[in-house]
Amino acid sequence: MKRTSLWGLILTLALGSLAADEKKADVLLQAAMAKETVQGDLKGAIALYESAVKEAGPNRALAAKALLKAGECYQKLGEDKAQAAYERVAREFADQKEPAAEARTRLASLRGAAPAKIGMVTRQVWTGPKVDILGTVSPDGRHLSFVDWETGDLAVHDLTTGKDRRLTNKGSWAESDEFAEESAISPDGKQVVYGWFNKDFHFELRLMDLSDGAAKPRSLFGNPEVEWIAPYSWSDDGKWIAVALQRTDRTAQIGLISATDGSLRVLKSVDWRAVTKMAFSPDGKYLAYDLPVADDSEQRDVFLIATDGSRETPLVVHPANDVVLGWTPDGAHLLFASDRTGAMGVWALPVSGGKPAGEPLMIKPDIGEPRSVGLSRSGALYFGVRLGGPDVYVASLDFQTGKLLSPPARATEQFVGTNRQPRWSQDGKYLAYSSVRDPVGYRPV
Repeated sequence: MKRTSLWGLILTLALGSLAADEKKADVLLQAAMAKETVQGDLKGAIALYESAVKEAGPNRALAAKALLKAGECYQKLGEDKAQAAYERVAREFADQKEPAAEARTRLASLRGAAPAKIGMVTRQVWTGPKVDILGTVSPDGRHLSFVDWETGDLAVHDLTTGKDRRLTNKGSWAESDEFAEESAISPDGKQVVYGWFNKDFHFELRLMDLSDGAAKPRSLFGNPEVEWIAPYSWSDDGKWIAVALQRTDRTAQIGLISATDGSLRVLKSVDWRAVTKMAFSPDGKYLAYDLPVADDSEQRDVFLIATDGSRETPLVVHPANDVVLGWTPDGAHLLFASDRTGAMGVWALPVSGGKPAGEPLMIKPDIGEPRSVGLSRSGALYFGVRLGGPDVYVASLDFQTGKLLSPPARATEQFVGTNRQPRWSQDGKYLAYSSVRDPVGYRPV
């Protein structure tokens, strides 16, 4: 079993803007932004931003941007130096209209006036035919777990160096039909849990050490009655893993598996319809997930279930397609994607005590069809967007000579990019195929 639909983009939401200058100061600025958004090292980023200001010379636009970014980092750290940085931008770089206006807005916010207007940008951090997002980002924002579909091995991508490293080594597809699927990196960044389709044609849950290149996986959970299992999220204390299971009787479950002994605690049984994403709240008390409302509906709603199984609360009930993205680091908001405005955007719902604490607010419009791979400690949201997808083609071939008589043409022009697994009828008159029309859920049913 191979997946042929790969993912093309992974992006991160972060504060600030991108510089255009390519000199030394620009190199420092780009390094500072990576330090801030990828590594989550705010103090290290401040040092680089301030160096960029010194090296900017006559490039006042770059200097103003770097100084403003340094002020933002100070503000995130809760340090008084943020006000001094903003005052300097407003005073010394008044000719740079956008940075100066932003600095004045932030100063007004710090002094108790109107709230600061925080901008968001979307930045591509990885793209290519190998990109796969059946995984999560590490808490420091540096690593991303994924499946290398050249072999079906579990792998990790370093977002800083751009290098990949296989964590398993099963051999080629000719040697073994085993493969990895969904994975999740632990809160301390030292372990990864993943689903594995084994040689007995069953899915099991495995655990592996990320830091040791020679580490061997440990089977954490397996059951012949479970035909598919996916880990989505770890509790912040590293004790529990939120999983979705599909059993051979076509029922599905949402549960918690102990990272210590592999015991399963079922929180909720549902029908065969699968969740798109599950996410532990930072305090570990709740689990957010989404489910379709009916077999024939594209509507998904978002729910919150207490991890002790005591209660369940609908969070987002709307005719739109709403899917979980993740929690903000402080646990005050749940981020979800919704197409309620006509295109998928990022929304933030305030949550308190396991209940909605206000109306959802759109914070980023039109982001394609996102699949979240989690948030880093710095608050950057990482998600993937598929570029294209598999399709069914038909071509004429001379089987005696092997010559192609006609170029391949799509068998259907409907739901382009979602069709796969073609099979001819015995008489050759009909062509059957599966069509995956849930671009957010990704798992065919």
